[in-house]
Amino acid sequence: LLLNRGMWSWLGVVCLSHALSSSLASVLEDSFNVCTQSTTCDSCIAAGPLCAWCGAPDYTYHRCNLDSSHSTHGCPGQYVYNPQSERTILGDLPLSISESEAVNLQPQEVRVSMRPGDTVRFNVTVFVSKNYPVDLYYLVDNTFSMKDDFENLALLSGKLIENMTSQTSNFFLGLGAFNDKPMTPWIFTHFETGEPIALCDTCAIPNVFRNYISIANITQQQFREQLYNIQFSATIDDTEAIIEAMSQVAACQQLIGWRENAKRLLLVSTEAITHFSGDGMFSGLFTPHDGECHTTEAGGYSAWDKMDFPSLETVFYKLKQSRIQTIFAIPQNRKPYFDELAKVLPSSMVAVMANDSKNVIEVVVDSFTRFAKHVQLTFVDQPDDRLSVSFNAFCPGHPVKVGESSCENVDFGSTATFEVVITAPAERSFYSRFKLAQESLEHWASLTVHVDSIAQEGCQCDDPILYPADTTGLACSSNGQRVCGGCVCDNAYSGDQCQCALNSPVNTTACQAPQLGVTLPCNDRGRCYCDGCKCVIPALTPAIVASLGSTPPRVFGQFCQCDNWSCRKSAGLVCGGPQRGLCNGCALNGPACECLPEWTGKACECPSSNDTCLSASGEICNGEGECVCGVCRCHPTSSYRGPTCEQCTNCPSKHCTNNRECVICAHEHIEEILESDDTLELNSTTFVYIEECEEVCRGVNVTIVDEPSDDPDDGQREQCMVEDDEDDCSYVFYYFPLAEPFPRIEIVRKYCGGGLLIGGFWFFFIIAAIIIGVLLIGITILVVWKIFITINDRREFAAFQASWKMGDFSANENPLFVGPTKTFRNPSHENQTRLRLR
Repeated sequence: LLLNRGMWSWLGVVCLSHALSSSLASVLEDSFNVCTQSTTCDSCIAAGPLCAWCGAPDYTYHRCNLDSSHSTHGCPGQYVYNPQSERTILGDLPLSISESEAVNLQPQEVRVSMRPGDTVRFNVTVFVSKNYPVDLYYLVDNTFSMKDDFENLALLSGKLIENMTSQTSNFFLGLGAFNDKPMTPWIFTHFETGEPIALCDTCAIPNVFRNYISIANITQQQFREQLYNIQFSATIDDTEAIIEAMSQVAACQQLIGWRENAKRLLLVSTEAITHFSGDGMFSGLFTPHDGECHTTEAGGYSAWDKMDFPSLETVFYKLKQSRIQTIFAIPQNRKPYFDELAKVLPSSMVAVMANDSKNVIEVVVDSFTRFAKHVQLTFVDQPDDRLSVSFNAFCPGHPVKVGESSCENVDFGSTATFEVVITAPAERSFYSRFKLAQESLEHWASLTVHVDSIAQEGCQCDDPILYPADTTGLACSSNGQRVCGGCVCDNAYSGDQCQCALNSPVNTTACQAPQLGVTLPCNDRGRCYCDGCKCVIPALTPAIVASLGSTPPRVFGQFCQCDNWSCRKSAGLVCGGPQRGLCNGCALNGPACECLPEWTGKACECPSSNDTCLSASGEICNGEGECVCGVCRCHPTSSYRGPTCEQCTNCPSKHCTNNRECVICAHEHIEEILESDDTLELNSTTFVYIEECEEVCRGVNVTIVDEPSDDPDDGQREQCMVEDDEDDCSYVFYYFPLAEPFPRIEIVRKYCGGGLLIGGFWFFFIIAAIIIGVLLIGITILVVWKIFITINDRREFAAFQASWKMGDFSANENPLFVGPTKTFRNPSHENQTRLRLR
């Protein structure tokens, strides 16, 4: 009996503890997130993407809660209203390579209906076509130092047009020249009249800009004639009005002849540097440049004496507005200067021109190819500031580029895919429309995206079977109306059934929870009513408001003990912002971030994927570290460092080391295979299967060649050399990590004997021989030098002795010499002597 009583006592304690813990867990679950504070279906759908509404008539739990909570507490599925964000494609023309109506972007129009705070993703495909219409405007410096360049350009003009026509069948060309303002101090002017003075007999007066040929389908003869018609001029310094001429090319679109549907290229050829805003003050020009077109119909620039040089900001917006991509063709000594200039101008690049411009064709064609194969997804119309739009680039042959919207070197006829990531603001009502297109090709095809809110129209609870009309008038305690299964109370009432009058006295102890640390009614952040707390937002510091970003502050929980700003912060925002996660202020162990699937960490600071840790070979941290929070942490024992643990100045390549045995094995058996198969060709496209090397060559394709490929088709390659300790020979091979379907090894046939002998004993023998040879040569030189100096010194000393013996020397006194002493006698002294003698 005592044993039974003891057993029942312990069982009672266990049951009581379980009841208390269940009660506490229930309280915490009731206050799980912001969903539970919403009392209507419309506010529930607007509360967040995870909130769902239960419209069952007899449901006594929180009507607005997580979908999983509704299932747990018995809400029938047909009564759960949980609309999801959806994407609808409105325009989806197929990609086309037609020269007249090319469609280079798919889809063309999308509508996205979103829950507040939700994230939607969809892909955009961009096609790289070869036959885009191209307008090239050649803007040349017509100073006298460029005369040789003009002559070569005239001779090569035919080939230039021919080569560009081979790149695109729709090629138009224009020509313009620039120099400087014909004013002091840039040139000499007449002292009395102030008129500009030419610096040479054949020099013309400088002009800031002149248009010679508007963009058109001109012939080689027309282009050459205009080149010969350009007059050369000269200035005092080497600074020219480059960006002022560029501003006219961008602003005078009708005069220049830019076509709306063409890729626009501006080729600037010069040996000088440029004036900037403020330089015009030296000439008394204080009016800022307005960036407008001031070129006359005759092609001359008319505002050279009225305004200062334009600022870089003005030129930037003019070039961007006109969709012009700039190529600076400059000599090697100017490259550092123009590299910095190209960084601040849109879609600009620098190409080094030969001293006489003989490589102009290569510069133009290569620059066009680089621009044509560069795919940049850009905004034509910007989205609303409340909307977050980001991109992920899936470039052919490369790992995903998170947060980037461009791909380099995409082959003609290929496509690049971009993932568009849209995060809606945490607001009930919003609408935004923005447009995307490939940079500089907006008139070919664009993507228009419409983003609106599902919560804006409210809940659609119009099913008469699920939500019958209230015919008795007794629903909601006669103090409100039933909407979507829940009560919407009149202004003077509250509660699930509108049973509480707001002005009636209440018991405040029901609004306290000492077990949760809430000792004041509603935690002093709300008002206590008969059905519980109604939370209010307290005054917040500017730092808290800033950390919430676009997310409105919320206070929630059964006792107003929770908020959405007490969680950890990353990137300066609570939980990294709504695009990363939401703050669950009522978590069991204190406020915690509920991260979206793409993010992890206590503050949603770490990406879930390892894409940012992928090396060029596709390995995580190059196999030399671990990916922690999207960043590579290289092993302390590894010599590799860098963002993806790929940098090591003194390390052999991993690919070289890992494939050493495969290469040595292939060399050992290749001669046998060649003898057994006379038809086998050694080239970079024929894979060689060697049964004996199957184990050590697993996961790679092997090709063997006599000479390495000059232009490999498989992308980036890595050169390796391994040594065979048995025969002191070296093997050269190339590793292609991006080859399909497996990485490829291209082995160069073995060189031995007359080839490379750098292994083992021979290596040390050659090094020792070189050192001994250098020492012997040095000693020999020193001995020869010493012998030569000794013989020469002896000859000179013998000649000196012979000349000494032949000389006739005698001791004579110089007649001009005067002695340093003189004797004087004192006459008084002589008289005194005589007196003493007497």
